[in-house]
Amino acid sequence: MEIKITDDRFILMDEDNEAGFIEYSLNNNDLTIHHTEVDEAYAGQQLAKKLVMSVVDHAREKNYKIIPLCPYAHKVLHRDESVKDVLKTNG
Repeated sequence: MEIKITDDRFILMDEDNEAGFIEYSLNNNDLTIHHTEVDEAYAGQQLAKKLVMSVVDHAREKNYKIIPLCPYAHKVLHRDESVKDVLKTNG
């Protein structure tokens, strides 16, 4: 599987099939995650977490801060101390 990045999505591709995606927006250096979704056919493979972590890798590479509005991404990112460097904090 590979992840393609477009202007508003991180898309997880399984050959020619879209297995899942994250919708995001970018404002200056703030990357906001709006929605995470994985196709039911791929359930139970931790692909949603893989997508979230690909956003983390991208944010580090581009020096972005992540604002996780998506409840799933929020949960994943706030439970993992190793990603605190890319989380947008208040103040």
